[in-house]
Amino acid sequence: MKRADISWMGRENIDNLKKTLDTTLESFLELVQCDAGSVFTVRKNGEGRQILRFEAMITRSINLGGVPEQLRSLQFEIDDSSIVGKTAVQRKSILLNLILRDGQALSCVDKILNYATRNILSGPLVTPRGDLVGVVQLLNKLPQDGTPFNPRDTSRLPDFDDRDDRLFSIIAGQAALAIENSLLLDEQERLIEGFVNACVTAIEARDPVTSGHSMRVSNYTVGLAEAVNRTDVGPLRDILFTPAQLRELRFASMLHDVGKVALSDRVLQKPGPLSDEERREVEQHSVTGAAIVARIEGLEPIVPWIRHSHEHYDGSGYPDGLAGEAIPSASRIMLVADAFDVMCSSRPYQRARGMAEAVEELRRCAGTQFDPRCVEVLEDVVDALRRAQMA
Repeated sequence: MKRADISWMGRENIDNLKKTLDTTLESFLELVQCDAGSVFTVRKNGEGRQILRFEAMITRSINLGGVPEQLRSLQFEIDDSSIVGKTAVQRKSILLNLILRDGQALSCVDKILNYATRNILSGPLVTPRGDLVGVVQLLNKLPQDGTPFNPRDTSRLPDFDDRDDRLFSIIAGQAALAIENSLLLDEQERLIEGFVNACVTAIEARDPVTSGHSMRVSNYTVGLAEAVNRTDVGPLRDILFTPAQLRELRFASMLHDVGKVALSDRVLQKPGPLSDEERREVEQHSVTGAAIVARIEGLEPIVPWIRHSHEHYDGSGYPDGLAGEAIPSASRIMLVADAFDVMCSSRPYQRARGMAEAVEELRRCAGTQFDPRCVEVLEDVVDALRRAQMA
């Protein structure tokens, strides 16, 4: 059985928000005993105004889990124009029974899902500090005997009542706190994505010749790590990269050259060989890049990977002359991916090599510049690329 590479220390927050919302909604459905429910979270729209976004849905009678594609763009104003908006404004539950008769159901949702909403408990999610983070709507109260809801049965359902509202309130505060934490992580993720993309844009603006290099290195690097996950023989068989670690590796490989923004144009865009002094300046870019990334909260695990992304397997690399297993596994993978893309790309000082020729050069330098195991795995990745191109 594979084990996680514990040196990566990745944060397991992939799909954290979705899991939190789904778990929260399941808890409400079980506690209040109803057929379906939805969660709407407070977000900012493009104009910076707070709205309610449709984020989670469970409908047991039609085996629906998750918000269908055609409903994902739904959002509601925080005002009295909708039941969910009014709940957010009032910050207290709204109980609507016999709404089929009164015509107050969300007909657009019901029509799309071919579902009948007969009654609703719409409750606010407010943290213990008093912050509104969203609204939960529970639909179609179930009988006490547990009879499942049948959308085609028009007989009256039990009413939502004050007891249901009290049950809702028991867990609403803690649920709101959990969702708020997940929303903060989700927002942090968006900020990190924005930072990474901005850095890549800045690098490529300084050196247009390398346009696309960071993204290609990222794709090769993640492909290598996923290939390592599939390896069941040899020294790599015990290493498993989790989804969170793959995400961090993607960021690290996109940012492996970010330190080059500090290089002078004279050095960065020089078409010929570098002098010893210029080479020493270039070799500082991994240190500079690590220092830049270290300032960004949430990217701390990838700082050493960027610093050591040009260390050589035999200890002849920079900046610290690390060798073998002392080099982070992420850095060893990135170095192979980086070198492969550089060789396959046309630059003012070199012609682009074919994949086979690039792999042969990697083989030649395996054990000195590159980790031999990473080179072997890259060969498998390149073979898969060739087969995909021929298909």
